[in-house]
Amino acid sequence: MIRPNGIYQVHLLTAEPPVLDLERLLPVLKERCGRVDVVSQDDEQDKSFTILTLAYPDLAADGLVPPASVFGCFAAAPTGEDLDTALQQTWQWKAEATEAVSRCQGYIMVNDMLGRLLPHQQRMEWLYHLIESLLDQVDCHAIHWVSSSQVVNPEIYQAMRRQQPPHPLYGAVNVRLFNIGNGQPGEVVMDTLGLAALGLPDVQCHFINLDLNAVANLLYNLALYLFQQGDIIDDGNTVEGLQPGSKWVCQHEEAIVAPQREVLDVNPGKPYAAGNR
Repeated sequence: MIRPNGIYQVHLLTAEPPVLDLERLLPVLKERCGRVDVVSQDDEQDKSFTILTLAYPDLAADGLVPPASVFGCFAAAPTGEDLDTALQQTWQWKAEATEAVSRCQGYIMVNDMLGRLLPHQQRMEWLYHLIESLLDQVDCHAIHWVSSSQVVNPEIYQAMRRQQPPHPLYGAVNVRLFNIGNGQPGEVVMDTLGLAALGLPDVQCHFINLDLNAVANLLYNLALYLFQQGDIIDDGNTVEGLQPGSKWVCQHEEAIVAPQREVLDVNPGKPYAAGNR
C-alpha cells in the first residue's frame, strides 16, 4: 500500500534568522520554473515568520495548479523529533551535520503542497529549482530533507546539482540502516526513504552477513531506477545481486520500518535472507 503522495518538505537551516529579498528571488524563479505567481503573502513580524505561497503552471495551457509551494522563514532554532531522527540516519556527513545544526538559529521551511498533481520527475525538478534559488539568497549551513530523513551539506548538494546532468536524487532519497537487536546475529534492515512521498515504492532489504556499503549502493541504484522508469518491476522479477550470477527476487510489501508505506522488497535468498524466508 503506497500512501497517497502528499507534501514534500525540506528545511534550509541558517545561522541567523533568514531574510528574503523577493524582488531578487521571483525573477530567478520565473527564469528557472517558467511562470510563477505569488498567490498570497503573510508577513507577521511579531510571530517571527514570513509565509509566501507560490503557484506554478500546470501541464494545461490555460490554468495554474492550486498553490504548489509554500515557504516560510522562521526566526527560531530548528528542533524536533524529525530532525533528531534525520541526524541519526545521516551517513555521508554525520559528525559535521550535528555541529552545523547546533549553530543554526533560523530556517526556511519549504512545502511542496500540491506537487502530487504533477509527474514526479517534473515535481522534483521544480522543487530543486526553488531550493537552489533560495540557497542563492541565504547563508544555509545545513539542509534537512524531512521527507527523506537526512541532513545534507548544502555545498555538496549544490555541487551535485551543478553536475551535467545534475544528480536526479541527491538529498531526495536516503538509504537507512536498522540493526535488529532481537533477531539473528548481525540481522539488519536497510531501506530507502523519499520515493513514497512521490507516489513510488521505496526499496527494502532484510538480511544477514552482507557488506553494508554494497547493499546500500544496490538499494540506492534501484531507487534511482524506479524514479527514472516508474514502478515497473513486477512481483517475482529479479535484479542482479551482489554475488556473481546471483538473482534477488523482488516483491511489493509493507515496509518493516516506519513510516508505513509500500516498498519493493529485495530478497537476497539463502544464506543471506533474514526473517521468515
